[in-house]
Amino acid sequence: MAFVVVALVLLTALCLVLLVLVLAVLRRLREHESRFERLAASAGAMGGHDPAADLVGRRVPELAEHTGGSPRTVGFFSVGCEACHEQAPEFVASAAATGAS
Repeated sequence: MAFVVVALVLLTALCLVLLVLVLAVLRRLREHESRFERLAASAGAMGGHDPAADLVGRRVPELAEHTGGSPRTVGFFSVGCEACHEQAPEFVASAAATGAS
């Protein structure tokens, strides 16, 4: 009988700890939701323009004018990105192979 009582007390304590953790996570989610709402409201005040959507499937005429119509390779690398450092020689080699600079 004592074993059942000890198990029940431990199970109750575990459930209470988990309940407190779930409530803490829910509180943090509400805080983040309010931050995102404020951010969305400020973005909406700026017009909600998405410049990346304007470029999808289009050519950039200024780039074509400056390059004379020859192919170019564009790469975006981060200083702290290990994968970028590893793939940089491959990028340079593929750019040289296509004749792009």
